[in-house]
Amino acid sequence: EPTRATYVFCSMLLKLIKEKGPRLLAMAADGPVEKLHRKQLYPDYKVTRKPVPEDLPAQIKRIMQIVRAFGIPILQAEGYEADDVIATAVERFRKDRDIVLISRDKDLDQLLDGNVTLYDPMKDESFDAAAIEREKGYPPSKALDVQALMGDAIDNIPGIPGVGPKK
Repeated sequence: EPTRATYVFCSMLLKLIKEKGPRLLAMAADGPVEKLHRKQLYPDYKVTRKPVPEDLPAQIKRIMQIVRAFGIPILQAEGYEADDVIATAVERFRKDRDIVLISRDKDLDQLLDGNVTLYDPMKDESFDAAAIEREKGYPPSKALDVQALMGDAIDNIPGIPGVGPKK
């Protein structure tokens, strides 16, 4: 059984629990790819992505088993990606508590405010709204507009030609 991704995930999870001591913890997961609403709206969504490595699906299944064994709820909704589920949870709970998103997905930048931060476990770095603005030159409240104008090559979403970061 391949174990590299499982090992890396579990190492990060155990380190996170030990060092950060979260009171509440949940994991978001994509719904089935073939049923994604975005794919139905735009059939070319993500078609340029490289195929998932052959040994990864079995490891994802094992990771999900481990997360469930830890008693960590897995938030998932058919037709939606994990970042959609995360955004919904953030909107629901941001007024009641501080939220730390364990990710460095740029799609989550738009969620940051005084109660919501990002934590990159690979680099052991935290990002708040001010850090995103310093790094990118715009506040999280403008992240959605910027992404819409620039497009997203990773997801095969076209943008406005000539709009993008200065090089």
